[in-house]
Amino acid sequence: MANKIKIGLLGDMGVGKTCIVQRFCFHKYNDLYESTIGIEVFNQEVVVDNQSYPIQIWDTAGQERFRSVSRVFFNDIKGIFIVFSLDNMESLNHCKDWLDDFYSLVDQSKNIPVVLVGNKLDLITDENNVRVPEDIIKKFVSNNDIPLYIETSSKKDINIDSAFQEMVSIIIKRNLHISEKKNEIVEITQEQENSPRSNQQTTNDCSC
Repeated sequence: MANKIKIGLLGDMGVGKTCIVQRFCFHKYNDLYESTIGIEVFNQEVVVDNQSYPIQIWDTAGQERFRSVSRVFFNDIKGIFIVFSLDNMESLNHCKDWLDDFYSLVDQSKNIPVVLVGNKLDLITDENNVRVPEDIIKKFVSNNDIPLYIETSSKKDINIDSAFQEMVSIIIKRNLHISEKKNEIVEITQEQENSPRSNQQTTNDCSC
């Protein structure tokens, strides 16, 4: 994978997408980030199994007017984070809409991995009982065939690096699987071409 691995983030405004990217890329957190306008692109590297992979992170606006994300965003995308806030049930409900937007604009045969991220874990305390129920999250993950769900906090730096490492690991494994499948097809085709039956000439003994 010499080329940069393109990874996108989708989700409602205010769920912390930009804070996740800022924490991962620059190791900092700021409560006062302004809402993303359109799309912002960041470059970073992820180490998986002692090997470094360059990635390109595309952060989107969550405002309704940017809900219909352009095809440019999804061009050559390798993985998507769908982000919601653990203290906001509505933001999880909207994840289905973001998924639908995603699937309507990509070639689903490419089997692009989707990782669900429950952000703002730092807000979930014994004193604050307002949190999206775990059974509802599990049901959403199961119903939408999502391979990984992870809870994060950009403020407390919880699972931020892990989220990107897990995503890249999934992408690598899927690309390897696709490559192996292609090799199997080539080998089968070559076997068929080299088989005695394929080399036989068809003769017509019928005399007219």
